[in-house]
Amino acid sequence: MDNASACRSVRRIGIVLYDGFSPLEYLLRVRVDRACRLLIETDFPVETIARRCGMGNSSRLGKIFRKKLLMPPTAYRLRNKAP
Repeated sequence: MDNASACRSVRRIGIVLYDGFSPLEYLLRVRVDRACRLLIETDFPVETIARRCGMGNSSRLGKIFRKKLLMPPTAYRLRNKAP
């Protein structure tokens, strides 16, 4: 198999595997979903959650949350955590 064939195969697999999302967008969605779960299910600081989800730090996690969910992680936690 030459390089061009390998690239086409990877693209076909990517379309099926990621359900129409680019691999990067799929990975970001998985990381945001995990961060959401950790915010609701734990009392971990946002910085710890950011690192555990592969976001690097709380600043980056906050930027992504504001872009994707229109609120910072702490607001998401307050809105969704059971009393």
